[in-house]
Amino acid sequence: MIINFRSTQKKLNFYIQPALSFRFDKYFDFTVFSKINQNRYYDLTKNLDFGDRTDLEKQDKFFNDREIASLLFFEPGFQFRIGLEKIKLQFMYSKIYDLSNTGIQYRRDNLYLGLSLRLNLRKTFKITSPNQCLI
Repeated sequence: MIINFRSTQKKLNFYIQPALSFRFDKYFDFTVFSKINQNRYYDLTKNLDFGDRTDLEKQDKFFNDREIASLLFFEPGFQFRIGLEKIKLQFMYSKIYDLSNTGIQYRRDNLYLGLSLRLNLRKTFKITSPNQCLI
């Protein structure tokens, strides 16, 4: 157990998230997805004070004496959206697995509740040709 911990780092996050969606009607849709997520921490600086302890726990060992740390996660999940055609209540759940087997403590589940808006910007700005979208 760490008695005192202070850390600064920079983080780079890469992920790929294929999804398969089913639209049952204009009021309800369902999506399944699987996200593979790599978190890369670099320029790690830390101040760890373990007190009288000499044995480090596994999660403490992973970041100890490193300037770079890379973590790989797999996050399968699903999403429901229900509501009107242009505004829906969105519910999303995913489970998180540590593929790096680091032993660090992390959130094992994600649960989100949100609002999904469908905006037709082409109609709002009267865009009739893809060439009008060029910047």
